Amino acid sequence: MPAETRAVLTGVFFGTAFATILTPGPNMMYVGTTGAQRGPAMGALAACAVVLGGMCYTVATAIGISAAMAAHPAVFTVIRVAGIGYLIWLGFKLLIRARDTTPLPPVPHASGRAFRGGLLISLTNPQLATFMLAFLPQFVVADRGPVWLQLLTLGVTFNGCALLVMLGVGTLTGTAGRAQLGGVRFRQVMRAVAGAAFLVLAVRSASALLG
Repeated sequence: MPAETRAVLTGVFFGTAFATILTPGPNMMYVGTTGAQRGPAMGALAACAVVLGGMCYTVATAIGISAAMAAHPAVFTVIRVAGIGYLIWLGFKLLIRARDTTPLPPVPHASGRAFRGGLLISLTNPQLATFMLAFLPQFVVADRGPVWLQLLTLGVTFNGCALLVMLGVGTLTGTAGRAQLGGVRFRQVMRAVAGAAFLVLAVRSASALLG
C-alpha cells in the first residue's frame, strides 16, 4: 500500500474514532456522573472500567465472538435487554436523588462499586460489539499480516483513544464537582441530566429492539 494511502487511512481511522468516542453515550454519562459525585479519582477509575469493557469487545471481535453473536440474535437480544434494564435502574436512581443536598457519605468499597458499575455499563452496551464488528474490519489491509492481529491492534488503538477522552471527562467533572460549592449543586444537575439521559437511551434502545 502506498504511503499516501496509508496516511489517509490512518487519518480516517483516528478522525472517526474520536468522533465516535466524543459522542455522548452511556459510558461517557456514567464516567461524568461518577466523577461529579465522587471526585476525579473515582471518575478516572470509572473511565478505566468502561474502557476495559471496550477491550473485551475488541478481543471478542478479533477472535470472532462478535460475529457469532450477530449470527445468533437470541444472545444479542439478551444482552440488549440486560443493558436496557440497567440503564432504567440507573436513570431512576439518579433522578430520585437529584434533589438531595446532603453531603455524600463514605461508601464502603466505593472504588469497587464504581469500577463494577462502569464495566457493567460497557459490557451491556451491545452497540460496542456492533460498532467494533462494523468499524475495525474497514481498516484491515490484506498484505499487512494476520487479520486477527490487525483487528486487535486497531481495537487497542481505539480503546487507547477512548481512555484518554474518558479520563479527561472523569477528571474534569470530578474537579468541577468539588469546585462548585462543595459539589452540591453540580451533583444535583449531573444526577438530573444523567438520569434523564439514561432513561432516554433506554427508551431509544427498547424502541429499536421492538422495531
